Amino acid sequence: MRLPTIGMRERHVPERGSAMQLTPARPSKDIKVITAAVLIVFAGVFIFSFYNPLVFLATTFIGVTIIVCYIYTPTAYDVSRDDLTIVFRKGKKKCGRIHRAAPLNRRMPMTLRVWGNGGLFAGSGLFWNRKDGFFRAYVTSSKRSHLVLVEADIGKVIVSPEHPGQFFQAAGFPLSEAP
Repeated sequence: MRLPTIGMRERHVPERGSAMQLTPARPSKDIKVITAAVLIVFAGVFIFSFYNPLVFLATTFIGVTIIVCYIYTPTAYDVSRDDLTIVFRKGKKKCGRIHRAAPLNRRMPMTLRVWGNGGLFAGSGLFWNRKDGFFRAYVTSSKRSHLVLVEADIGKVIVSPEHPGQFFQAAGFPLSEAP
């Protein structure tokens, strides 16, 4: 299924050896608030677990969730003329060839998280909304100036590189069209 191309830039093949590893944007205020709130709740549940052994199960569950979310926070985006790979603290996710990309300057409609992390250290996983359908997100910032919508082999992917212009350059888009 081909995705709509309105507002998306066509791919230009850059020279060989132009692969870049880009850093994700710094965490936005939303991500920081959610992360702080979860860590504070965890600390409270952890302290309470000393007084009630049954609460230890909740502490364990929350602790494992925090560790998994931390491990699967994007630490880099490997972008080349051939593909996009999301690098985590442990492991990688290959998204395949980048067919199109565009800055995501519009406001996102109400979005449902199908599977993944909605703001603890990052926003990552599988999401759905009426406008975009199903898409994957691997973002560390919710600021529109950092968001890039990519059409790759695995479908739509939203990423948040610190410098979106470098993302477009590495993916093979002319700098004059980059935001």
